[in-house]
Amino acid sequence: MTPAEYANGMAEGYKLVDAGQAPSVPGAMHVELTEVDGPVKGLDKEDHILLVCNRGKRAYLLQNRLDYYGYKHTKVLEGGITFTEVEGS
Repeated sequence: MTPAEYANGMAEGYKLVDAGQAPSVPGAMHVELTEVDGPVKGLDKEDHILLVCNRGKRAYLLQNRLDYYGYKHTKVLEGGITFTEVEGS
């Protein structure tokens, strides 16, 4: 998802997940990439999930790992929070 798409409301209905090394997005669920080795508590495999981190790399890596474990409705915010002001609900 591009920052422009995010700003235009495309993230509506998505569960916001912070994939950064440390929690940095207020209101977002934080998931540590290196600890994901199966289903993630608090995430349903049918949830629409928007993954964010500082620049997008950890979010992309987490997306790949979640995909492997059956989460098929994930998107990564391009450029991460470096280019976009993000807040969870």
